[in-house]
Amino acid sequence: MRPGGFGRWRSGVAVLLGAMLLAACGVKGPPVPPKRPPLPAVAGLTGILEGDTVTLTWRHDTGAKGVAGYLVLRSQADPAQPSCPGCPVVYQRAGTIEADKDSRTITFSEQVSDGFRYTYTVRALGAGGDQGPDGDPVVIDRSPDDAQPPPAAPGIVPSVEEATDPRAPAIDPQQ
Repeated sequence: MRPGGFGRWRSGVAVLLGAMLLAACGVKGPPVPPKRPPLPAVAGLTGILEGDTVTLTWRHDTGAKGVAGYLVLRSQADPAQPSCPGCPVVYQRAGTIEADKDSRTITFSEQVSDGFRYTYTVRALGAGGDQGPDGDPVVIDRSPDDAQPPPAAPGIVPSVEEATDPRAPAIDPQQ
């Protein structure tokens, strides 16, 4: 082996490794903006209960680009179960509505059962299946007037909501 031959081979490998590391540093180019603007949140959602039919209405922004329709979501809760402040609401699809480009108001109706509390929200839908954020929710209460959450177990301090509810059972602190 010639003198200095091993050193050249080693420096060649080092240069090759350095080039590979620089090529794989993760920076591939400038950030790419989204292809279309995000869909707007639905505004002005209201709900009316007439008999056993809920009718939701909201404003359709005829100037909003990309809105092809709306997704109506519903959550059904038993009012006898205690509420969970801060817990996420689990929605199910109630229906979809195509956007009417000439109408400024969209309407959705469905029948609901007695004994439940319903929460509705609406999302804008794009032609490509993309969805906008949830609009403000609307609550429709079909629970019986005397529906109350179960009383707190002994030794459990009620929440502020329960403690200020005049329908809540009295708690004797001496027990």
